[in-house]
Amino acid sequence: MNRFVRVLTMVMLALASLTLQAQSTRVRAANRQFEAMSYVNSVRLYEEFLRLDKKKDPAEIRDVYIKLGYSYRKLQDTRNAERIYGELVKNYQDLDSEMYLYYAQALAENGKYRQAQKLYSQYGEKQSEDLRGRRFTVSYMDMGRFYQDSSSYRVATLPINSRQADFSPMFYKNGLVFVSARDEGGALKRVFNWNQTPFLDLYFHPDTLQLRQPGESS
Repeated sequence: MNRFVRVLTMVMLALASLTLQAQSTRVRAANRQFEAMSYVNSVRLYEEFLRLDKKKDPAEIRDVYIKLGYSYRKLQDTRNAERIYGELVKNYQDLDSEMYLYYAQALAENGKYRQAQKLYSQYGEKQSEDLRGRRFTVSYMDMGRFYQDSSSYRVATLPINSRQADFSPMFYKNGLVFVSARDEGGALKRVFNWNQTPFLDLYFHPDTLQLRQPGESS
């Protein structure tokens, strides 16, 4: 009987060891992607790890959450960044002050200004020399100041716009030169390892008159 118990115990320990090894392998793979700044892949692997088991190594779980939040932040996925930083702030007391700053920024990006104000205040208490905490805490007390000039501007989509990022326009001769991350659908697809978006390139539209909106004066 004792022999059976010993054998059963050894089998259970072996299985537990294999499980831990598999998890560590998964986290190591995610960390390699993170260190290579391949955040699309690191997000997938970290989320997979968290779904499978959160109860093994608390230090490893904490590190995964920190790197996952950073990955979402770099991908500008503010909703998931808010979710992960919210979990960190709720569950851990010994976080670096930047975690509170990143959480506040994600909340503000998602339009949750009152909650962001509280987090900026907490960040300001932890990093008194960084004026962002105090300034944003005060600014979010009166949101009207952010919109007081909004009626002076109008934003419209132009025919040359794409679904990707289009930015940095500059007048050149009679046309417009600008930067875009659009995918031209060529045989060779070059993308950033960071977020799998196409490489940036310069584009030129030869006639700005064609870009005028109806009713605009010359």
